[in-house]
Amino acid sequence: MKLTKFANLINSGETFKDKCAILNFFFDGTLKESVSINNEFGKFYFPIGYNPWQSSTKSRPELFKEFDIEKGTFVDVGAMIGKYSLMVSANPKVTVVSIEPAPDNFDVLDKNIVLNNRENITTLNVALSNADSTETFYLNKKHGSNSLISKTDHPIQVPCFMLDTLAQYHKMKDINLVKIDVEGAEVEVVEGCKKLIEKHSPKFIIEVSSSENLKKILKLLKGYDYYNISGKDYCFIKRNK
Repeated sequence: MKLTKFANLINSGETFKDKCAILNFFFDGTLKESVSINNEFGKFYFPIGYNPWQSSTKSRPELFKEFDIEKGTFVDVGAMIGKYSLMVSANPKVTVVSIEPAPDNFDVLDKNIVLNNRENITTLNVALSNADSTETFYLNKKHGSNSLISKTDHPIQVPCFMLDTLAQYHKMKDINLVKIDVEGAEVEVVEGCKKLIEKHSPKFIIEVSSSENLKKILKLLKGYDYYNISGKDYCFIKRNK
């Protein structure tokens, strides 16, 4: 099964050179040349050192159906290279707000949005937490593992906001879906969007980093009549209507 998925990833390379670079990634575990990938989600640019698996459309198919919204606003917290932002923004009736604090990831995110001519995506180069402040953000060699929580030898200072603050400042309307993938800071992000929950009652798709964080998130949302639909890695939380 894994070999089939990797063959699909290789075939998604736009050029023969891209396919060879992805094949070498399979053996070396490191992307030594930048590549362009084209799949059903869109076009993706991956610089040297990034992981082309992050564009895969074959992993977690049960997750993708949760991103199917007909209209309103999708807030992508921890957008990384823009995989889910591009998938949802294919529907022109949906407005997407992509939030990514890591400078390198943010540059790749912007490039991928331009590659796909998506005019319904707004990008914000900030972090989210439970207060408006400037925080230390830790960069990781694995570009998908940058975090406010897990310390590394590469700290930077980033502007940090509550999602409630950003939603009000940017006048976000009809927020129907919020995805949170923030490498351990998911509890703080949920703590910072209580007003948004009260006003919009969005569906949440949250990558939960520990069982303890899952307990805290469920406790936070219990008073808003939410319930949990669990996947292996992701926690799906919907409003119980």
